[in-house]
Amino acid sequence: VGGKIDGQLSRSVRVLRADGTSTDLPSLPVGLARASAALLDGTLFVLGGETADGSSATDVTPVWTLRLANPSAGWQPGEPLAAPSRLDAAIA
Repeated sequence: VGGKIDGQLSRSVRVLRADGTSTDLPSLPVGLARASAALLDGTLFVLGGETADGSSATDVTPVWTLRLANPSAGWQPGEPLAAPSRLDAAIA
């Protein structure tokens, strides 16, 4: 989910499977690095991360959600967390 490629933040999202196959999902609305992700009840949650200006110390942690049953609907903003987050584990 996201990351940095040649110093630029990425919006790409790819599912990697144990059998070595992968699937690309819709791009995130914003580029993020060092975000956390979790899957719960068919929804992929992406939390926090580093933004384009290199900061992550905001008053809230952004949350993006993607329903895997209908990925063409795209990413939706979730309820932000009340604390900044980066390099943290996410558990659903």
